[in-house]
Amino acid sequence: MAKFNELANNTADKWWKDPGLRKSFLHIITLYTAVYSLGYDGSLLNGLQALNEWNRDFDKPTGTKLGLIAASYYLPKIPLTFVIAWMVDRYGRKIGLYCGALFMFAGALLGGFCHSVAQLVGSRILLGVGTAAAQVTAAALVPELAHPRMRHYAGGFLNTTYYSPRWLVKKGRVDEAHEILATYHANGKMDDELVLLEMREIRASVELEKAADEASWLAWFHTKGNLRRFFVIIILGTSTQWVGNGVVQYYLVPVLKTVGINKAPQTAGVNGGLAVWNWFVSMTGASLVERFGRRPLFLTSIIGMFCSFIMILGLAGGYNTTHHSSTGIAMVPFIFVFMGFYSLALTPLPMLYVPEICPLALRAKAAALLLLAQNCAQSFNQFANPVALSAINWKYYAVYVAVDAVYIALYWFMIRETKGLTTEEAAVVYDPDDIKQSAMEAERRMHQEAHKVAHEEHETKKAELIEEEHA
Repeated sequence: MAKFNELANNTADKWWKDPGLRKSFLHIITLYTAVYSLGYDGSLLNGLQALNEWNRDFDKPTGTKLGLIAASYYLPKIPLTFVIAWMVDRYGRKIGLYCGALFMFAGALLGGFCHSVAQLVGSRILLGVGTAAAQVTAAALVPELAHPRMRHYAGGFLNTTYYSPRWLVKKGRVDEAHEILATYHANGKMDDELVLLEMREIRASVELEKAADEASWLAWFHTKGNLRRFFVIIILGTSTQWVGNGVVQYYLVPVLKTVGINKAPQTAGVNGGLAVWNWFVSMTGASLVERFGRRPLFLTSIIGMFCSFIMILGLAGGYNTTHHSSTGIAMVPFIFVFMGFYSLALTPLPMLYVPEICPLALRAKAAALLLLAQNCAQSFNQFANPVALSAINWKYYAVYVAVDAVYIALYWFMIRETKGLTTEEAAVVYDPDDIKQSAMEAERRMHQEAHKVAHEEHETKKAELIEEEHA
């Protein structure tokens, strides 16, 4: 099977030197705004809890009340992920972006002027609906738009262009898909070798999926490969919320209070510093994904979080016994270490990894399933974390140490590498060998057919040119 880096391609060696790649990156960067609100929401809610004015206006919410405020952002995402996945598969990707932008704008407007808990919850529900639509769409669209040699960067930077070529092929609009790939991946050259390879792979995968009838949600349970993908997506989705980050991202103020750090300037400073730190580390992780691979980064991340959370647990327990301020302050650097390990892989990689391990028919549903798992896990977190912190204080951290140990084992045995593969090659890494062989045979047939068509078109154009010269 031909590799994309072995083919002639009408693009510059650096993306910023190439007009087609620059235009493609501009569209992809626009899609990144779909997930900005997630990190912004966590940092904002943390920062608000440290402000006296916010606590005064909303009557110092704690426990279940605080949990409801936080969870209201995630609860609407749970049922809507199925609707959104169907919508973007049926009507195209851009409808999801439009709906997402509309609901996010309405939620932000209401939230900015709210003065009661009911209004605040309502604004967060609207934001949840909007970000759900935008996330599912962006997660499916970014790897479809990206140039093959830039796909790992584009997908990785997503969690830190209004058409989809693969969706167009699936809907029978092959010429439009070919034109888009040529425009953004070869500066308009329709017979570019890389573009022809991409078209062959897309058409082969679409034909296989039509034959296998993999378009329903029940398709996750039809084959061993899809069942493996299903469990991997659930593992990734829940781990992004259940490794301890939920406590730090949304309840940093009560966490710092467990070690005696309770002044607003102190907690606001830590919160702001964490946001900047996490952003830089997540960009680093996205940059390293193709050099070191997905699996090594995932394992480094989860093992690092396990070790750093043990230190957080120990320091919190030590402060509770001795009440030495130095012991409490020492926990802050380990919060940064913990979130650094989290941001290294669990921020940039899931949105890259999940769409690329799935066939076209399940790609939007995979993004929706990842979002569903995240939202279910996060909704549980938002109710459980503040109540548990109020009830057992620092001892609650031991739960996350145990959970991280479980995820180390799951990552070790379940995650497979997709480094260096094209989109269609990555989509079969969880399939049995016979399915992979069928996919490669179909790709070879499409390869031969495309070459035949390209040769016929070349001969036709050559004959036309000769006739024009004679005329």
